Amino acid sequence: SDGSTFDTSRGRDPIEVRIGAGQVLPGFEEGLVGMNIGGTRRVIVPPELGYGPSGAGEIPPNETLTFELELVDIAPS
Repeated sequence: SDGSTFDTSRGRDPIEVRIGAGQVLPGFEEGLVGMNIGGTRRVIVPPELGYGPSGAGEIPPNETLTFELELVDIAPS
């Protein structure tokens, strides 16, 4: 919530996410649903859909997270 960047895929290969597989935070996954290829979206993830009361590494407990998402492709299922 303070604007700090804790991770980025800019300058790296995009991450591949399979919806429903639990590979990313629930709020991150929810933000991807309904996106179109080439689309961008700012997703605000409340603590209950993020790292919750335990936090993670440098992310404090109960932190609200903001993600800037860009959907570059959709693989066939």
